[in-house]
Amino acid sequence: MRQAFELGVGVDLALPLNSWALPLIYTDVGFSFMSSKDAGGETDLSGTAFAWNLGLGVDLYLNPHWHVGLRVGVALRLHRSFEEEHCPDSGDCEMVPAENLEANLVGGFVGLSSGYQF
Repeated sequence: MRQAFELGVGVDLALPLNSWALPLIYTDVGFSFMSSKDAGGETDLSGTAFAWNLGLGVDLYLNPHWHVGLRVGVALRLHRSFEEEHCPDSGDCEMVPAENLEANLVGGFVGLSSGYQF
């Protein structure tokens, strides 16, 4: 199972359709911090990736301040700095740089959003 924490900064470009709907195009860039665990629950691989998302969405206003939204888009992750667990005969395990290991991910996503506008 892979777990990731992502931190990014983005921009939305929106065109007001009417008083209750706001279609938008958005993009964000950032970093993804990932760890992969084996079936026993021990960490066997970890890494950092460059992350980029691009998508379309719409925000629906429930009142003048609260809105909910739907997002669909594509995601790109470029992993270049992996570390793997190395356990020598002494039994002291440590994370060491993984040699010749890179991974790329291109995928789609669907997400929900909610927010309050002042």
